[in-house]
Amino acid sequence: MYAVKPGYLFVIKSLMKAHPFQVLFVALIWSILLFAQALRICERPLNRNDLNMNFGEYKNAIWNVLVTMTTVGYGDYYARTDFGRIVAFFICIWGVCVVSLMVVTLTNFLNMGVLETKAFSIVERLVTKKEVRETAYDLVSHVLRMTVKSRRGQTIPKSDISMLRRKINDFKAINRQYKSMLDDATNISEEMARQFEFLREEIKKSVETQDKITENAELLTHKMDKINRLFQDDLKSKQGGYNPNPGPRNLESSGVQGVYMNSADGKKAQAN
Repeated sequence: MYAVKPGYLFVIKSLMKAHPFQVLFVALIWSILLFAQALRICERPLNRNDLNMNFGEYKNAIWNVLVTMTTVGYGDYYARTDFGRIVAFFICIWGVCVVSLMVVTLTNFLNMGVLETKAFSIVERLVTKKEVRETAYDLVSHVLRMTVKSRRGQTIPKSDISMLRRKINDFKAINRQYKSMLDDATNISEEMARQFEFLREEIKKSVETQDKITENAELLTHKMDKINRLFQDDLKSKQGGYNPNPGPRNLESSGVQGVYMNSADGKKAQAN
């Protein structure tokens, strides 16, 4: 199907696409158990002379596999035989692959989709709009308080002036951020409009192509019907030379006129 080879790799990709966390979890558990057993078998003969690193206990082998797969390497348990080091090498390679797949799967899981991104943009724009209103309200109230103080003849302290400047800068910054969000939304709308226009043109081309295909199919059907009629006519003309009940004309054409004329019916036909 679609020139895809249905092999083991395709099955693994399909499982990772459909159930990534379940596949990784099962692969991790089974690999830990199998590698721990292999490491236990390779390192167990040394337990006769050295009991400091007892790989005869299955839990110690599992701990060593976990530490090796995660590339931590505490050093409390390590392989000392040649076969054990070979197993540890494969544990390292498999651990890097599994950890990488986990990171990629988790990243893809946490990435937002198209609709989620749009929803987040709308929520962020609403929150920013609320902050703009609150900042504007705070700025206007501060200006009114300073105006009232100036009309009453009170001296405006420098702290109020510096606070006014800070609030003006905050309002400009938040307003600039809100305008940039509106521009992004406008650009997104324009991009969507362009995409819809492109899609409309593609649909129009597809409809025209389909109409041409329909016309060609009708023309081909008409030609096939004509060929079938000609074939049937030719077949009937060939079958006309052999008739189980031939008439007089057929007899004449078939060369048996003498037999027909010698019969009683033939004589009557001659008399008439």
